[in-house]
Amino acid sequence: MAKKRIMEKFEAHWNRRSSSSQEQREEEEEPSNGVGDLFSGPGFNNIHRGSRMARARRTSLDSLKFPKPHVPPPPPPPVIDITKLNYLFKKQLKNSDVSTLRRIVIPKKEAEAYLPFLSAKEGITINMLDMDGVHEWCFKFRFWPNNSSRMYVLECTGDFANTHGLKPGDYIILYQTTGREKYIIEAKKVDQIHR
Repeated sequence: MAKKRIMEKFEAHWNRRSSSSQEQREEEEEPSNGVGDLFSGPGFNNIHRGSRMARARRTSLDSLKFPKPHVPPPPPPPVIDITKLNYLFKKQLKNSDVSTLRRIVIPKKEAEAYLPFLSAKEGITINMLDMDGVHEWCFKFRFWPNNSSRMYVLECTGDFANTHGLKPGDYIILYQTTGREKYIIEAKKVDQIHR
């Protein structure tokens, strides 16, 4: 009889223990909207949480207004004072001067009188300011031996001719600054010469 009472007490104790651990497991497994709750552990039973604050709406970059950058207008091209230039010569262009050869033949007399002396046929580079005040051209000044004489040319003139739309019959005019520091080249259409 005593043995039976002891067994009943043991079973009742065991059942209470297992049911309380089952309840504890169920509480731990209870979902909290898919997010682990920081305050669900032991010691936080009496804490009441308020409602969550609304998340601030993200501002898209499109809605932000940035000030437009201030880009100053380009300065006007410098005006070349023709009164401070020495006129050298003019040359009327032929078909070969404005062709795909990209070179202008310079008459021998004018080349030897006004352009630098060439000791070798490979020649030298000459920078020439454009009379438009915008461009500066880099030409190759050289000569070709021609029997006992020389034929002088300015090479790399294709961009210059294209910029000014030069055709056969148009002109180039060469100047030099009074201090002889710079050469100036001017493109003239044939109808501008005969005005």
